[in-house]
Amino acid sequence: MKDLHRWDFTSGIAALLIIFLIILFPGPAKCEEEFGFWVSYAQGIKITCTPTSFEVAAYTLNDRPTAAVVKKGKGETIYYGFKKREINCLFGKHKMKVSFTTDEPREKGMCGAVPGSSVNIWIDGQQEMKQQLFNNECYESLMSASFEQEKEGHFVFKICGHERMSGRPINNECFVFQEEAFWSLPKPLPMSPITELKEKGYRKEIHAASFDCGKAASEVEKLICSDDELSKLDDSLSKAYLQALKRADIKEQTIRSQRQWLKNERNTCQNAECIRKAYETRIKELGLPDEGAQTKTGQQHESTTDTDEDITRSLTMTCNYCDYETFQDESVSLAQTTENQGKPAAVKKFKRGSSQRETETFIVRPGQFAECIYPSGTRVRVKVGEGLSKAYGECGADPEVFMSLWVNERKIVSRLWFAGHCREHGPNPAVSFKILGMHNRVSFEKCHTAICRGNDLTSENDILKKDAAKPLSVCVDFPDVSKYPKDLVEYPPEGVKTPKVGDIEIMYGSGPVCQAVLDELTRDFSLYNIPVQSKTGLSQPNWSEPSAESPKVELPKELAGGGETIFDFNNDGKLDRVFSRGFYNTYMEGDVWLVQPGRSSSELVVSASPMEDKNSIYLPFHLGEVRSNIYDYPPFSQKNDEAGFSMKGRNEKDEVYFRGRYSTISFFTFRGATYIAVGSNSEDTKNYVAVLKPLPDGRFQKIGLFRRVSENF
Repeated sequence: MKDLHRWDFTSGIAALLIIFLIILFPGPAKCEEEFGFWVSYAQGIKITCTPTSFEVAAYTLNDRPTAAVVKKGKGETIYYGFKKREINCLFGKHKMKVSFTTDEPREKGMCGAVPGSSVNIWIDGQQEMKQQLFNNECYESLMSASFEQEKEGHFVFKICGHERMSGRPINNECFVFQEEAFWSLPKPLPMSPITELKEKGYRKEIHAASFDCGKAASEVEKLICSDDELSKLDDSLSKAYLQALKRADIKEQTIRSQRQWLKNERNTCQNAECIRKAYETRIKELGLPDEGAQTKTGQQHESTTDTDEDITRSLTMTCNYCDYETFQDESVSLAQTTENQGKPAAVKKFKRGSSQRETETFIVRPGQFAECIYPSGTRVRVKVGEGLSKAYGECGADPEVFMSLWVNERKIVSRLWFAGHCREHGPNPAVSFKILGMHNRVSFEKCHTAICRGNDLTSENDILKKDAAKPLSVCVDFPDVSKYPKDLVEYPPEGVKTPKVGDIEIMYGSGPVCQAVLDELTRDFSLYNIPVQSKTGLSQPNWSEPSAESPKVELPKELAGGGETIFDFNNDGKLDRVFSRGFYNTYMEGDVWLVQPGRSSSELVVSASPMEDKNSIYLPFHLGEVRSNIYDYPPFSQKNDEAGFSMKGRNEKDEVYFRGRYSTISFFTFRGATYIAVGSNSEDTKNYVAVLKPLPDGRFQKIGLFRRVSENF
């Protein structure tokens, strides 16, 4: 296949070429799945009704169903896409009725594409659950509500779901009630049952801290979820593990040993006693009570590095050099590591005068960089980074691993993912690079590789067997390297002082408030938890639930369950009411505020309908120049899901755009005035914080823009 030459190529071009090859050499549908092509999915409602059990539960199907009723038989029926449906059945001696409505799926985001179903349940003619939301990740939602008959003829009621609180991830929780206790519950159950049950002190079903007991699959996980002592041990281990990850000197060792512990110790247990001993031993290992224990633990990890390490989470960099009489041959190849053969990452400087080919191979692990420098002046640097490590759970201590590449001090590749399954669920991308230097010219090539064995097309990283077929590669050439600008951050000019990773810089703003914010950001970059006696002079009012004296207000369900506070928000001397709500899902990850300006300085005087109040401000979406109706923004609508605001630094190129649905909001007072701080959970702006001052006329004065210096990728 001929090489293709284009001026500007991205990884998407190579992916399109691979699709073209698949069309020429078709295989089964499995090939598409292995290459990560999108597969539609759908979520619906599963109703199970037998003489001894009754359950309404959220259900997921990997493919979009062609019929409204997907499965029916043996007491189980799975429904999708119904606008409205009513089901009647018998459970023991009780007559059960379920009605539900399901919205049509929308285009964008997990929360938008899965709007959920509103469910009503009656028992013997009495409504027990009213408009309970199932299958939604935007706000409080249920996963299941079930009744199970016991031998004595009584039943046990179990309800599982998750609440939505600011900054917290989804965590399904379950409550269990015997029949007598169930009948004593207030009916119908409130629209936010998980929050209500927690606030009223009902005892939750035992759960583990490191994974969702509602999704426990293995026998070990089920044992942990059913045993109070094991659940507490799991909680202790999760805390110890996360604490150990803060130690930069043992972080990599801790991640490797945790994977091995899960695989070879905890998950091999057959009973609770074995699990208990495994947890207690692991907690002691991670506890590191003194320096002696630290040294001993470190030595123990070091001795098992060769067998414990997942070597595929690193890059192999091979540099070649040969000085011929008429020219110099320089080449560098980069690919995901498959064999642990190479030196630790370092800088290699080649020298002229040797006609023998000289080769140097490095293994570059997360947090490291390697560089090869040639006599001609050509230099190639690669840096490997790693995403956020988690104890286990969804990503299973397997965060994404990415790389950046510089050629002749120019960044050619930035944050390219090549390993780890937190970012994608498919196989790792088989990507490699070749850099050639000859006759004072540098060429740069990027290759995507796949392997066809029979009719099976899969990722190269999944086939490391001797009988594998010959790899099929598609390579593209990059433009002349000299066309890229020099990276002055990675290679600062001589004599120029550069900030250190972790330093906080003021990109825009000055004065006492900016200095106070700078000092506080150095302590806590989120500005969420300002101490009561902060030395910086910043302070924060408290959020609270509305008091009995507060005017009664009805909020839409999208904003229900959040916090509320009353203070002078817009600096006009009058009391304003502010509602806050946090979201944590793939569509929205941040905060929204609904601010209702007041009309009195001595008491709260506002209308009873903040959503209809024309003076209400919806943050962070109303921080921009153009303001639309509140219902036209997330989570109510996707019409303006890219809405946000921008803030410029001292230089025009330092402009930062904060997208509303990924922004966080906190507020503070300084010398009697109110300010808000806007942060971000978006990867491209997570290291920036903007500070603004609300004004009496509803506008916002831009006060400062701050940046936390991160590793250059």
